[in-house]
Amino acid sequence: MIPDEVVSDPQLAAGAFPLIRADLLLSRSFVETTRTTTIPGDLTVLGGASDTSLPDLPGWARHTSGRCSSVLLPGGHLLTETNPSGVAAALHTALTEV
Repeated sequence: MIPDEVVSDPQLAAGAFPLIRADLLLSRSFVETTRTTTIPGDLTVLGGASDTSLPDLPGWARHTSGRCSSVLLPGGHLLTETNPSGVAAALHTALTEV
């Protein structure tokens, strides 16, 4: 969602819209590329319990030929901002299991 302040200000909109468009194009390209990508190794997927856009975390298993584990942490979509210590602990656990 684009903030009303940006939409209602022609100068802000003129600067923001090309950036938003570029982000959307990059996102579409990323999605198309990653649908068929498989990595040769283990994968740990982190998700925020209050993330309303939470995808199917176990579904990430199709992107690896190794083991896939899902970790649901307290927090929202931007876990590194809302729960940095939880992210760090989950990454530490995943890396020490290697």
